[in-house]
Amino acid sequence: MTASRRPSTAFFIWTGVAAALLALAVPRARAFDASADADAAPEAGAAIPAMGLSWMDMAAQLGVAAEASAQGQGISSLPPAAAVSGDAAWPAQVIIIRHAEKPAEGNDLSPRGEERAQALVGFFEHNPAVTRYGPPAAVYAMTPKADGHDVRPLETVEPLAQSLGLQVNTSVGKEDVEGLAQAVMKDPAGAGKMVLIAWEHHLIPAIAKAFGLTSAPETWPDDVFDRAWIINFDGGKPVSFQNVPQHLLPGDSSN
Repeated sequence: MTASRRPSTAFFIWTGVAAALLALAVPRARAFDASADADAAPEAGAAIPAMGLSWMDMAAQLGVAAEASAQGQGISSLPPAAAVSGDAAWPAQVIIIRHAEKPAEGNDLSPRGEERAQALVGFFEHNPAVTRYGPPAAVYAMTPKADGHDVRPLETVEPLAQSLGLQVNTSVGKEDVEGLAQAVMKDPAGAGKMVLIAWEHHLIPAIAKAFGLTSAPETWPDDVFDRAWIINFDGGKPVSFQNVPQHLLPGDSSN
């Protein structure tokens, strides 16, 4: 016995379009002026005779009707215009780390910090905890200052970037967390992939919030250098958060 075939998603959507077209056209059709020139084609944006709607308005209403029909059949909402047009560049995942260990004095990394920077190469190239979408497709660090300050994040990820054949993006200043989030979300290099950010720890919670995340911790402890904050995205919106240990050097946190 042949099983009945379930109508496709497209069937429900276009059924809604047809229904909306009839609903819009039939009541107003009676108001058409019989003397109107049937051969005159309206220009783009011009109103449809006696209907009070422009062609663009009609298209917008049909789009709404189609989406409503789809939702009525248990089908998810239509994708955003950016996704349809191919303009979207949001990553699938963003991982934020603090720069590696620092000395008591000076602007650069400490010997242990340099050791961590080297160990991060294997961590971000091979560790399953952070390679769900492969190694970083783009790497960001705050803009180093001419006097040598703010250089540690760059020093932390330079070995990894060199191993991956990438150039670290240092175009965003330390305090511009909103600009950082916007740059990452619009970066075509990271579309559908993982983007890595190395920053100053006091600003990392604000960076997470700039991405729209509300579940991240409010602070990053002063004495912690061995964590990775993972933000997963769906349709450009954060959907999950993880705070995972790096497990790279002796003395790193166990969980």
